[in-house]
Amino acid sequence: MLKNISVKTTLPLAIWLLMLIASYYFPLTNLSGSFRSILSGINIVLPLAGGLFGIGMVCWLISSLWLLKTLVLSKALTFGIPSACAMLSWASNSKKSATKNINFLINAFLPALCMVVFMMHPASCGAWPYALYWLIPIAIWAINHSQNSLLCALQSTFVAHAVGSVMWVFLVPMTTSQWLALIPMVMLERISIAVLAASLYKIISVTTTLIVVKRIKKHLA
Repeated sequence: MLKNISVKTTLPLAIWLLMLIASYYFPLTNLSGSFRSILSGINIVLPLAGGLFGIGMVCWLISSLWLLKTLVLSKALTFGIPSACAMLSWASNSKKSATKNINFLINAFLPALCMVVFMMHPASCGAWPYALYWLIPIAIWAINHSQNSLLCALQSTFVAHAVGSVMWVFLVPMTTSQWLALIPMVMLERISIAVLAASLYKIISVTTTLIVVKRIKKHLA
């Protein structure tokens, strides 16, 4: 039985790590959302960890990946903070009472704070409709959705979008018209990320369950 528990834990981690390594080398688009750079498969795979593992494991992964990027890989302009928030967003959507405060801070308070900062900043206040997207993670937080992987994925990707956009306001000069022009692209981008992440989550979960059940049947035979 312990071996089956080990498989249930280590197999998703192994699959996720392989996907993460592969995604680093496969960009998806050249211009989307808040980023005028290549959108990588990493934007899909990183938040997925929040659905596969508990919040403790996610914090460990965030720390390890940040250390790896600092020591070995090139640093992203946003220092990986949006992706870290996306991972915590999904991971905090559990029924455990210990995660309720984190869930509120990441999925409700943080997007609301990002909206306020974006709308008050001189460089982006004229593009305030862009920030209305961040009502989505707040609305999802307000309903019971912890068992719905698509809503969890959608919430996590918009949390990342909110944090990344606000950081972009301070790091990269953009005009009001540029921000407004991105509004239709954001929806396509974020829905695509959410659907792909939720689909991968289902595939990994079902595969792990089938392997564990097969091992149990073999052990009992």
